[in-house]
Amino acid sequence: MSDYVQRGITDQLLAKHLEALWKTVADDQQCDFWHTVRMFSDLNNFYQKLTLLSWAAYFPPLENDCTSVAARVFCVISGLVKM
Repeated sequence: MSDYVQRGITDQLLAKHLEALWKTVADDQQCDFWHTVRMFSDLNNFYQKLTLLSWAAYFPPLENDCTSVAARVFCVISGLVKM
């Protein structure tokens, strides 16, 4: 849990869900996973900054994020997908 707290995630259930997701992420995408958790840890800030021009900074194209790590993390953090 401490890894998630350091990245802005304080809800224990959310941390459990992210932990389950983290276990599915390939070794070469671990940095991407943690970077994305940090980006989405404050959803209000994300929603305020999101524009059509900034979209790709949060959700890279498939050639850069071939397993959609960013989209999967967003779905869990936002509550769009319940685990």
